[in-house]
Amino acid sequence: RKTRPRLGNGKRGERIQLTDEKRWIPAGDMKNQLWAVPRFAEPLPVASPEYPCSHRQKIMPPLSEDLFYFIGRWLGDGWVCIGQRSGRPEGQRYGKIFLCDSEDKSEELRRIVEKMSGNYTVSCEKGVVRYSFVSQFFAEWLTDNFGRYAHGKTMPGWVFGLPEHFRQAILNGLLDSDGYRVKENHWRISTVSKRLAESVRLLAKIQG
Repeated sequence: RKTRPRLGNGKRGERIQLTDEKRWIPAGDMKNQLWAVPRFAEPLPVASPEYPCSHRQKIMPPLSEDLFYFIGRWLGDGWVCIGQRSGRPEGQRYGKIFLCDSEDKSEELRRIVEKMSGNYTVSCEKGVVRYSFVSQFFAEWLTDNFGRYAHGKTMPGWVFGLPEHFRQAILNGLLDSDGYRVKENHWRISTVSKRLAESVRLLAKIQG
């Protein structure tokens, strides 16, 4: 219900009283921009991979700022290769994680990747350096939670309820890969994934 009370300066304002009636209204149909972006998210359990009994499989890195910073960089400039292992019984799969950047960032990427795996390979081509390492469960966990291919990347709901320093680590990783500073305290991130763009916007709002 709308009313037009008189303000202290003598002018008429506009007051909108919300009712208890609950109904879904698309944002495009709302008047006076009555929508909001959450600034807080309840903590949710972090999805964990299920490891087999075999001790030969490489487990994921522990949850840390380094891990979430790596995830941010991977969301910007990373991909995975996952598939059936050639010549092995059905179900024996492989997973390989890639991270790339310009060749002048090679030492920086090395430090990032070494915190995830001590066994990696490096290649350079046409001014681009590419690091990769094998980790089936880490690769599958990444794609299960953060999507696959450039257009399919996103963020799971539990990210928004992470501790602040973990959330900031993801943002920092994204900014250092696909972001650039427009002006003081004003950054832009480029992505072909609409879902990732919406997730980054929400995460930035929650971070303040």
